[in-house]
This record gives sequence, structure tokens and C-alpha cells, in this order.
Amino acid sequence: MVVVGMKELYRDEYFSISVDEEEGFLFYKIYGYPKFSEVIRHGHDELYRIAQAFKKDQKVLNLVADWTLAKILLTPDIRFIATVSYPRLSKAGLRNLVVLLPDDVHVKINLQKTIEFLRPNVFETVKQCSSLEEAREWLRSLA
Repeated sequence: MVVVGMKELYRDEYFSISVDEEEGFLFYKIYGYPKFSEVIRHGHDELYRIAQAFKKDQKVLNLVADWTLAKILLTPDIRFIATVSYPRLSKAGLRNLVVLLPDDVHVKINLQKTIEFLRPNVFETVKQCSSLEEAREWLRSLA
């Protein structure tokens, strides 16, 4: 699905990454049930590589994580996202995290665990939103 204002930079079966340079955020989406940790780690490695590429111009400062189509993630993957990937992305210059809330109760639990594992002050702010438009509006309010 192409979203107005966003340019897709990476896609595989379980993961996509786009950028909205005008609004200043990277957007990643997890699809389905990645059965192997390597899938999640590879997607997050790509996300880090892309964040590093945008670091020098300081225009892309926010991360929107869309978990709305994700299924259950393994606990080691949740821990990896919270304790390795997100801190690494923060060091690459991303300041704020917005997570789009899923309807699936199991994925909501995964998301809550991720936020619990996340160390304080990795991001300046962490916000949960129900839609991309709500996330955009909130990010605009930070500018």
C-alpha cells in the first residue's frame, strides 16, 4: 500500500520501510507472523542502515512503527527491538517513537512488553496512536 507523502525504501514478506521527508519520519510496518528471529533482525538492520543514511541532514528525526498487521512476535524478538534496535536507532538520530496500535490483543501485549523492555530516555517521547493520521498530527505538534 502506497501512502501519500511516503517513499518506500525497503520491502520483504514481513517488513516494509518508508520515509516521509516532508514530515520528517521513518515508517516501518511488520506484516503477519515472522516465524524466525532473523526476519525481525534483518528488517531492523535495514531500518538502522536507512536511519544512518538520513542522520547527516537532520531532517528525519522520528520513527513511526506500524504493528497493526503484525501477529504474535517471539519474546526474544520483542527484547531485541526494545534493547538493541530502538537504542541503536536513537543513536542514529531518531528522537521520537510513535507506535500505531494493533487491534489484536496478543500483539497489544507484545507491544506493551516492548515498551516495558525499553530503557528510559532512549527516545525523547514514546506515543501510542490509533492511526497514521493521528501520529502525523502529534508529530507536527512537536515541531
